[in-house]
Amino acid sequence: MKGIRIRSADRIFYALALVVLVTAADTFAAPTLHGTVETQAGERLEGPLRFENQDLVLLNPAGGERKVAASELKVAKLRLVGSGSSALRAAKRMPGLRGSYYRSPEFGGGPPNERVDSVIDFEWSSKAPLPGFPRENFSVRWRGEIETTTAGNYGFHTNSDDGVRLWIDHRLLIDRWLPQPSIEYSGQINLEARRRYPIVLEYFQGSAMAGVKLRWTPPGAGKDVIPAPQLSHESNAAGLGEKNGLLGFYFNSPDLSGKPVHRVDPFIDSPWRNRPPSPDFKEGRFSVRWEGEVAGPLTGKVTFQTSADDGVRLWVDGHLLVDQWRPGSSQVQAEFLMEAGKRYPIRMEYYQGGGGLHTSLAWSGPGLSHQLIPQSRLFTSSDVTIPLYSGVILKGGSFLAGEVKKMTRTELEITTSGPEGAPIRIPRVYLAAVIFDSSDPAKLALVESRKAGCLLRRGDYLESSDLSIEEGKVVAGSILLGRRTFLPDQVPMIKLASHKIASAMFELRTRSGSILRVNSLTLDGEKALVKDNSNFQFTLQPGKVASVYGIVGK
Repeated sequence: MKGIRIRSADRIFYALALVVLVTAADTFAAPTLHGTVETQAGERLEGPLRFENQDLVLLNPAGGERKVAASELKVAKLRLVGSGSSALRAAKRMPGLRGSYYRSPEFGGGPPNERVDSVIDFEWSSKAPLPGFPRENFSVRWRGEIETTTAGNYGFHTNSDDGVRLWIDHRLLIDRWLPQPSIEYSGQINLEARRRYPIVLEYFQGSAMAGVKLRWTPPGAGKDVIPAPQLSHESNAAGLGEKNGLLGFYFNSPDLSGKPVHRVDPFIDSPWRNRPPSPDFKEGRFSVRWEGEVAGPLTGKVTFQTSADDGVRLWVDGHLLVDQWRPGSSQVQAEFLMEAGKRYPIRMEYYQGGGGLHTSLAWSGPGLSHQLIPQSRLFTSSDVTIPLYSGVILKGGSFLAGEVKKMTRTELEITTSGPEGAPIRIPRVYLAAVIFDSSDPAKLALVESRKAGCLLRRGDYLESSDLSIEEGKVVAGSILLGRRTFLPDQVPMIKLASHKIASAMFELRTRSGSILRVNSLTLDGEKALVKDNSNFQFTLQPGKVASVYGIVGK
């Protein structure tokens, strides 16, 4: 290295350091952005890519490039990978929804029977849904995508005997998970034209008659069974975003109700370290639900042990092993027959009602000493759907998911979801609303015609143009009521101005729940610069971007 003198005593250290640096440069090469791309013309391609303003640029192994304009793009599903490129190849999309049939009402009973169903229009009555399958006490989860025809408001309708849940675009439209005779429920959602949206339909059959049907009412059309050409799935779909650990939903109440916050816990051993799991939680009054999968440590009987103060429940493969849902300290053991390496659905619920603050989950068995269930044996599940709850709406209709702790007269600060999230400062001139709880969209829609103000939890509305957020609390000034302070769980929404779903070139979706209408996008493996249709410009981490759609029409 020219201009640097190295003493003889330092030569060995320098040589070793140089080897380490060269090796590190090879090992920690910059990530590249890859994606599966579908065009409006029906082409399906996969490989390294980037976005430049209003174009997607696909790279091929020979060094050539192919541009796809926003108007030509249907969807690009993205992921970050290590250095290197792969040949463009067709992605496998198959008709129908992938159905997982379980031999218990709560998605347990061993590995599911898998099949593809072209439509959901079943009247099994007293017959089994599959050969050799039980006629009662089973459950089914269908997954895939549904393609719209025109833009507008869609109605979705289920008719089931017994329980049913339906998610469209990760939004829970129907939730009637209870024994019941055949009955119809409906939900509505606004969707873009010629767009594929994720769909999840869950159904359980208790006893007696069985059947489930899924219909829709597209804009300007009548109600009908969703036709087979509109339903599809990817044949090589795998668990997306799977991590070691369990996904925990944390509720600011002792009965698993209200708006949860979520995080992945590597194992269960009082992960909040003798403190409430969130600064906003009431000390000693919260509850948690963990969900995911556990891999068997051996073939034979495994003893699960819960330790809790206060209530705890544990299900493995749909079987309720522990049911201690009451105050007080407890240690409970239950045996379950497992196969080494095989994964089983697991769910654990806990509530804290005051006093001691502790829970853990351990196991033991032949040749396996008593120990906490390790992170290496726990897995988050791709079947778990995380609702979109909090964030901001920009004037052009974009939704930016995250947590808002501060808003002054001139700007708002939002921390995007995820442990790696960085604060984004947004001038108030771009803002239409702050959302603290979007779990009831119908209630939020009621304030579209109102002036600036706060929607309160019980449905009341406080009009105010003097609005701020200080130390996580909402402050509203009113001529009649003076200066009022509210906690976020008392205010589902703050309205600042009206918004309009304005035209855009792309719709960008992040893994943390943002839905952004974008006019210009610069995106590769190292940066993501977004300019939305209200002309607000900001940066995201590239790994947060899950998919980009071309917008047809408005």
